[in-house]
Parts: sequence; structure tokens; C-alpha cells
Amino acid sequence: MKARQYVEQLASAGRYVFTGREAQAPLGVSAKAAALALNRLAKRGLLASPARGLYVIVPPEYRSLGCLPVLSELGEKIDPAKLVAAANAAPIAWAQRLGYLLEQVGSAAKTGPLQEHVRVHVRNTTALTPGRAFKNSPRDSKWKVYVNAGVETDV
Repeated sequence: MKARQYVEQLASAGRYVFTGREAQAPLGVSAKAAALALNRLAKRGLLASPARGLYVIVPPEYRSLGCLPVLSELGEKIDPAKLVAAANAAPIAWAQRLGYLLEQVGSAAKTGPLQEHVRVHVRNTTALTPGRAFKNSPRDSKWKVYVNAGVETDV
């Protein structure tokens, strides 16, 4: 099976996230060959690779964005305690932005521990979109985020 066929098969089954290791057997190739084939599809915009070996199938309507919006699906499955553990290992601004975004996609019930982490550790307000002007942007006081970009939700 070719890589493009594999990706189309997954998408037709409603599955949009997979690993290179998972693709290896159906493609009948080595790990290196699978990575090369999948990276070629990523260069064409058919896949996004947010982390090494992790691939997200990009439907045609999202190809201009370069990635499938999966935050709402993540919010449904996320473990709040593990979210805080991950926040301890990441820059605090990431926790602020993620908390704000999770609330926007309807996952506020999962953000309590993260919000407490932000309340305790954050001293400064950060921009939702780094590198973008935020001078006249509204400020979300709960997450200490300047909302300097729109957030489209499908919830």
C-alpha cells in the first residue's frame, strides 16, 4: 500500500492522528522508509507533523492552515492532573494560552487544576499569539492572556 492510500483509508474511517510506527506495517516498509514517505506527504500539505513521528491528516478545507484543528477532541480526552504535570515542564505562557483555548472549545470543566497552576505561578500577562501586537487587545483576567487573535470554534 502507498502512503497516500494509507492516509486516505484512515481519513475515510474518521481517524486523523497516527504515528509513523503505526504506518510502518500497513505500508510494508522500514521505519526510515515510512518516515520519508510520510514526510513527503507533509511537504505537500496532506499531513502535518506537530511532533517527531506524529502525523495529523489535514482535510482539504484546512490545508491552508497547515493542520487539522483538534483542540476540542484533545479537550475531551485530556486528564487535568497530567495537564498540570505537563505545564510544570513547559513555559508558563504555554499553560496560559492552552487554558484559555481549552475554555474556548468547551472544555472548561477540565481546566480547574491548570487554572490554579496559572494563578499561583503567573506574574505577567502574555499575548495569545506571540509576536503579534496586543496593545489594544482585551485581557482575559482568569488566564492572564491578551486576546490578540480570534479563535474559531466548532463547538
